[in-house]
Amino acid sequence: MVTSPSAGDSITAAWAQSVALATGLQTTSDVTTSSASFADFTGLSFTCTSGTNYIIEVIGTYQHSTTTGGPILSFTQPGGSHRIFTQLAGETAADSFVSEVISTNDGGSGVATAAGANTRYVIRAFGSYQCTGSGTAKLRIARNTAGTCTFEKGFMLRVVGA
Repeated sequence: MVTSPSAGDSITAAWAQSVALATGLQTTSDVTTSSASFADFTGLSFTCTSGTNYIIEVIGTYQHSTTTGGPILSFTQPGGSHRIFTQLAGETAADSFVSEVISTNDGGSGVATAAGANTRYVIRAFGSYQCTGSGTAKLRIARNTAGTCTFEKGFMLRVVGA
């Protein structure tokens, strides 16, 4: 748990450790894909340690070049189990969402038919990962059906280990 000491409180080792276990990553430029195969989401990965449980949150925006496709968001890890609840806006209507739970490496089916081409929509995901094999856990992306999907600058991955 990440906490903040009150004014006048001394900073404890437990507080410092909780801050050290929080990781926030954000893209500094757009990331695009025209591939239906999963690829690492550049800049959105973290080193994980066996025996650590992680809480994961993802938020960002995307645009798709056509209405005959959309984004797929996924997760892969070196060992353990994860359950990531994903919401992707823009499936057939601007105010509709696709919701899915990703529990396998490179799982997820994403948005099949974007409501509008070159229109900004939101992606939000959150979940947990119980690490049993140290290494690198990665957010992964692909596009559905056709076209090019742009995951816009500022896409964020926040991870807290406990």
